[in-house]
Amino acid sequence: WCDLKGQSSGAEGLLDALARQLGVLPDLASVQTYLEQQTTALWLVIDDYSRATDNARDGVLNTLLLCTSHLVQWWIASRRRPSCQLMRLLLERKLLELGARELALSDSELKQVLDHEALELAAVDAQQLMDSTGGWYAGVRLHLHGQWLGLGPDHPQSRLMVEHYLESEVLASLPAQWREWLSTLACLPAFDAALCEQMVGKGEGDRLLRQLQETGLLIDASSAGRYCVQPAVAHLFSTRVTLAQRRALLNHACQYCIAADQVHEAIEYALLARQDDVAVSVLRTITLDRLLQGQELAKVLHWCETLPAQMSSHSPELLALFAWAQLLAGRLDAAQRWTDRLQRLISTLLDINRL
Repeated sequence: WCDLKGQSSGAEGLLDALARQLGVLPDLASVQTYLEQQTTALWLVIDDYSRATDNARDGVLNTLLLCTSHLVQWWIASRRRPSCQLMRLLLERKLLELGARELALSDSELKQVLDHEALELAAVDAQQLMDSTGGWYAGVRLHLHGQWLGLGPDHPQSRLMVEHYLESEVLASLPAQWREWLSTLACLPAFDAALCEQMVGKGEGDRLLRQLQETGLLIDASSAGRYCVQPAVAHLFSTRVTLAQRRALLNHACQYCIAADQVHEAIEYALLARQDDVAVSVLRTITLDRLLQGQELAKVLHWCETLPAQMSSHSPELLALFAWAQLLAGRLDAAQRWTDRLQRLISTLLDINRL
């Protein structure tokens, strides 16, 4: 068991830690020979592999991974994906790689943890715990530590313990520019590479996204090509942005999505920025032809059900769009209700024009 504690000890530090456990000289040839000639089953655990990029150290690890006996099983825990020939090992079916998403607790696994610790949480508190941590195990344990002290899962002291852990174990070594950019991205529920580039500056977004992905903890893939800042980290950074700054960032993201014809993302950002008139304006651009494409119908039905009634009450185009959506979905009663509202609005507008 080699606990490297995330330190940047270089190639020599890695070889020294391995040599101490294996009982050989601390040089590459000695360690490599021992692992190549291993004749009995051996589990070799490297815990908290260095978080800083070091090509020489990663090169030594790569050499050892490729040359060791089939009886040697490597277990490597790292917040950063080492620069090794992992794809080759994957193709040879010698690698099982688990990322933050796979390691996150599911609802049922959280229940098992609670049962094991003899703790009881109301369903709403358990869901709140999952939402605030994203299933991140260390975050869950820190929140539960507060529970053992008689504090609720959302008690300020519980959140403070998580924040202190993140600051000391994860964020302290980040460059100041990264922290500023994370504060920006934490305000967005999701983003792709192009939006990241737009928000943090041309030429910086793609590089930042790659670097954040390397950290393993800071960013999650929410879907194909889209990302979000890990919930616990997002909460910490978003609280450092003023309400005015947050709205300005959301407006910026909204305008970008409008220009990129990302209609539903633009609507989401407009609503988060409390720009209801912008959200209505964007919704009105959805045509009947577009409604029949891909997932557009499902998305418009979602807005039918979630938008406040007053947002659509003065827009004939929006009422007609919602009526068509309900009709195409086979919801005849709902379609009739939207049609009746449209008819009443048109009658009111005609009466006003006569006056």
